[in-house]
Amino acid sequence: HAAEGTIYEMTTKISDMETTAETTRSELTANSVLITQLHNDADTFDIRALSQQAIVDELRAQLAASANREAEQALLLEETRTEAAHNKAELERRVSEAADLKRSIASLLAE
Repeated sequence: HAAEGTIYEMTTKISDMETTAETTRSELTANSVLITQLHNDADTFDIRALSQQAIVDELRAQLAASANREAEQALLLEETRTEAAHNKAELERRVSEAADLKRSIASLLAE
């Protein structure tokens, strides 16, 4: 009977060990699934971060282009002002010439 008791105890221990091994195997599988899910989440976050960086880069490029357009417009405005000043000076010169010509004609008619 002692041998039967020992065999029973060993069989019970083996059964317990098999149950523990199965539980451990299930936990490892669950952990593996979690790890895979975390890797997928990390990949998703990486993709979102890259997408957001691309948006930031595009906005920076648009801002730079806008600043360039603004600088070009300021330069064009300055060129227009300079041209207007030249045109005004030319107009004033022609008005002066016309006044001189008018005086000359009046002088000739007076003779």
